[in-house]
Amino acid sequence: MLARFPDSTGERLDLKSQPVEVVLERLQSAHQDDQQVIVLTTGDPLVFDFGSSLRAVFAPEQMQIIPAPSLFQMTFAALAEPWADATLLD
Repeated sequence: MLARFPDSTGERLDLKSQPVEVVLERLQSAHQDDQQVIVLTTGDPLVFDFGSSLRAVFAPEQMQIIPAPSLFQMTFAALAEPWADATLLD
């Protein structure tokens, strides 16, 4: 995901190269210092992604979540099937 923004000059933290706890601590520190923090993730926000970890340390009013269509949404839309009662497995 970071490669999609090559012109970004901000600090980059890659979850694949360090523990989640280290990233969360750095994000909290940046937020406390009034730095702008942007987190890019894949997946459905707050389902099977980093959003749940963020929510554990940040209050809802401290976050703005901008979702994109997910694989689940697009699949059920293509099938024209309701999915309110679907069981989603990771």
